[in-house]
Amino acid sequence: AVGKEIPAPPANWANDAAEDCALQMAERKTTLMRVQNRLQQTFAKQLRPGQSVWEWSYETDEEDRSWPARCRATVTIPVVGRSFTGAWVRGQRDAQIEACGLVAQFLSEGGELPTTLSKGELPRTLSEGSSTGFHDDLSDSALGSETKEQ
Repeated sequence: AVGKEIPAPPANWANDAAEDCALQMAERKTTLMRVQNRLQQTFAKQLRPGQSVWEWSYETDEEDRSWPARCRATVTIPVVGRSFTGAWVRGQRDAQIEACGLVAQFLSEGGELPTTLSKGELPRTLSEGSSTGFHDDLSDSALGSETKEQ
């Protein structure tokens, strides 16, 4: 008699929800570090000793009374003259991760140094959901946000 074949188990049969959650948390915690390392490697020759590869600013939704508050982050990469603004999300950490995703996309698409900007020309900003992908950079005072370096 021929034995019946036993089907292979589903791909994630041994994982539980807690393990998946722990993996997602670890991934989120390393996102900023991995993107920062990519930037440093990509633009190592353009960075001065001690120069930060990026500068962060944050906006919070003044109307939102929930905790954590809705926030969006803008990260400026001075060596390329570009800023990237993520979507509105809950909490500053998630806002950073959103903006990091845009920077990672820029690097994956071959992000390069810009051609020289004309006098008075503003760097361009990549914004989540933008139809063209870019808009004119806004000053921090126009955003009403605080700038922080990491």
